[in-house]
Amino acid sequence: MHNKNIIEDPYEAQAAIKQLIELGYIAQPNKNINTTVENIITETKYNLARVHIGAAKYKDAIPLLEELDVKQSGEWRFAQRLISCYLEMNNIEKANILIENTRKILQNKLIDNTEIETLKTEIEQIKAKEKLSKEEQKQIEEKNQKFIQNNTIVSALFDINIVKADILRKEKKLDEALRIYKSIKTHSKRSKLIHQRIGDVLLELKKYNESHDAFTEVIAIDEHNQNAHLGAAIASYYLNNFEQSASEALNAIELNYYMPRAHNYLALSLVKLEEYEQAVQAFEVCLTMIPDFGIARNQLIDLYENYLNQPYKAQYHKQFFIKRETKIAGETVDKPEKTERKRPQKSKPVSSQQGLTANELEISNKEQPIVIVSGLPRSGTSMMMQMLANAGLEILTDNKRQADESNPKGYFEYEAVKNMANDPRWIMDAKGKAVKVISHLLFSLPARFNYKIIFMLRDINEILLSQQKMLLQQGKTTKMSYNLGIEAAYKKNLEQVEYWNEKNHNVELLYVSYREVIETPKLAVQKVCDFLSGEFDTEKMAQAVDKLLYRQKTKTQ
Repeated sequence: MHNKNIIEDPYEAQAAIKQLIELGYIAQPNKNINTTVENIITETKYNLARVHIGAAKYKDAIPLLEELDVKQSGEWRFAQRLISCYLEMNNIEKANILIENTRKILQNKLIDNTEIETLKTEIEQIKAKEKLSKEEQKQIEEKNQKFIQNNTIVSALFDINIVKADILRKEKKLDEALRIYKSIKTHSKRSKLIHQRIGDVLLELKKYNESHDAFTEVIAIDEHNQNAHLGAAIASYYLNNFEQSASEALNAIELNYYMPRAHNYLALSLVKLEEYEQAVQAFEVCLTMIPDFGIARNQLIDLYENYLNQPYKAQYHKQFFIKRETKIAGETVDKPEKTERKRPQKSKPVSSQQGLTANELEISNKEQPIVIVSGLPRSGTSMMMQMLANAGLEILTDNKRQADESNPKGYFEYEAVKNMANDPRWIMDAKGKAVKVISHLLFSLPARFNYKIIFMLRDINEILLSQQKMLLQQGKTTKMSYNLGIEAAYKKNLEQVEYWNEKNHNVELLYVSYREVIETPKLAVQKVCDFLSGEFDTEKMAQAVDKLLYRQKTKTQ
């Protein structure tokens, strides 16, 4: 079930985000503030849905994506992920309905050829002038924007056709799927994705010559495509070209060693070439990867018994089947539902970015994690940043917001962070450094990096009083009372952060109490140093704590 407790009420969220904009912690919009707030809420929900998908919690992602799809029908990124969730839940009917609805909406938004030619002519006429006014430059920009939007729609329709064909393939309607793939190919002859899909379907149809040709086209485009080499190996095997099959299987293995099917077809080809000992090695490797690969194990038993005269090894592999049958006979085995994959317990951080190659994952994991100081605004994040600066860590800051009465020692902010929901590219500048990111923006952190997050906790009433005092000093309010909806939204945000942390294996998070830092700075400093696994100047870190700046306190403290 979807955890309703962490879904934000839109009115509470709107009030909270407006306050964050007024406080200067989120970028000031160039357009209507309500539109900006709505966009931020949309992106937050979309990112939360992506977290659910990354954790294989498709049931939790679906209601979020359905809500977004209703609000912004035709937005392909929402529909695309919702379709993938439906397919993971084996709800093909809903996936097909959404595909057709989205296709109709996008086709209605397409610009026809006549309008395209008209736009081109108008742009050329404006550009022909010697000097362009600001208004004319704006006109060119608006017309170019129409081209960009149209190209985005064309690309989305291209993707929709691919997804439709993928569903037909899943339904074993292979001829229909192949027809769509081939029609797409005529519009995108260099697309290795389409050639790969065509090759895969032709394999299933047992059209091995055509399949081999398709995989050869993929390899011509991208010689490092492991799946194309594997496909070529399989097609070659069934065409009785065993030397080529073994060669292509080896190419695939060189590109990605963990390909059990490649090891299997290498072994099968080696058997046909009467290279039995090498075939045994390939089958053994395959079985270390997938112990339940029965076909490979049976082939191995046959080799040990009938070709290599090693019956004791054959018996060892026969025992696997005996033990397996005994285990199944001794207990009730239910076929698992195809819903959610269980995820291992969170341990050391690894990259959660989907689609990275093994090499990219290895590089990403070897990089130093980015240190993030986070929390709700006015929870002590600036104090912690000063502590890290005193420790000798390199701080990512541009000092655009100068120290003032609210933060006399400085804000330690980096302006680009405030616009992270729309543009997260600044993160490349943060590698090996510490940067401040308020809690509401954590969900937009690119998942390809590892993060160590020091999250400041403070009494929610103290935070709200401190924020209200800050707004009062800036002349943005005339009273010290605050909207209770903001308090509720902040509490939900803290719950979302906790959930996000649990589901992202590239994140390590340390909660630090603001009050603990004020009252026992040395103890808090040691906790931070242990978390960051470094040797720092603890005395200087503790000196950054100024008890006189603890000005907004609740009555119980």
